[in-house]
Amino acid sequence: MSTRDSNGPTEPPSTDLVAPVATFGGVQMAVRDHLVAFYRGPAERERLIFDHLEEGLRGGETCLYVTAEGDRHNFRAGLAADDPGIDLQYLEVREPSSTYLRGGTFSQDGMLEVLDAWFRESFEREDCGFARCAAEMSWALPHVSKQFIGELSKYEARVARSTRAYRQVTVCLYDMDRFGSDVISAMINAHPKVWIYGMAFENPYYHDYS
Repeated sequence: MSTRDSNGPTEPPSTDLVAPVATFGGVQMAVRDHLVAFYRGPAERERLIFDHLEEGLRGGETCLYVTAEGDRHNFRAGLAADDPGIDLQYLEVREPSSTYLRGGTFSQDGMLEVLDAWFRESFEREDCGFARCAAEMSWALPHVSKQFIGELSKYEARVARSTRAYRQVTVCLYDMDRFGSDVISAMINAHPKVWIYGMAFENPYYHDYS
C-alpha cells in the first residue's frame, strides 16, 4: 500500500471517515484526522499526550510519539508511571534525530519517508487495525526562519494527504508559550483541523500548500 502524496486517497469514501475513533483533549477525532494542537507549557502537553496515547494503547492500537531529543526513555517511564497497568508493547517513542532531523537537517521528503515506512510496517502486522501518530514540535524552535516556516507548512499539508491510505489519526503539538505568532498562524493554515483551549474545529483557513 503506497501513501505517496501525489496519488491522493487510495480508498473509496467510507462512513467511518466521520465516525469518532479517538479523542484528544476531550474532543472526538475521526479516522484520518490530521490535527494541530496548541497548548501552554509542559504540564498541559504531558496530560494531553498521555491521555491520547493511553486511550489508544488500552484499545490495542499501535502508537508512535516523537518527543524532545534525549527524552525518549523519560517519556516511556512517565507514561508507565501515569498508568501502571498499561501495556507499552505497541508504543514506539522516537526523537527528532531519528525522524525530522534524521539527516542532520529538516527534509520534507525524508520525514515523509519515515512516516510512510512506520505506517506500512505497522499495518503489515495482522494485529494492527488502527494507529495513532503524534509529535511534540519543539525541535523546530532553533530552525525558525521565514524559509523554514514555509518548508514546514508544505510538509504538514503533505502529511494530511500522504497518510490518507491508512486508518490513523495524527496530532502535531505546538507550545504557544514558545512559538511566535508567525509559526502559529502558519501551522493553523497548514492543518485541516485545529485544537485549542479544549475545543477543536474544522479549519476554514486550511491551505493545501502541497
